[in-house]
Amino acid sequence: MVVRPVRYVTKKKLSELTGYTLAAIDTKIRDGIWREGIMYLKSPDGRLHINLEEYENWLQSVKKA
Repeated sequence: MVVRPVRYVTKKKLSELTGYTLAAIDTKIRDGIWREGIMYLKSPDGRLHINLEEYENWLQSVKKA
């Protein structure tokens, strides 16, 4: 059996994993910092699912001085 790590998580799970509040996540989405289709997807029932791989890419994209 092949175990595949989870690629997408709910906003609540991302909050638990990263410490970002749900409001902070919503703000990043609302302000276009995290774009639909890249950072997150909407499931057929309208729930948001955050791409952990893209989250890590975003986190590491900080410009170093």
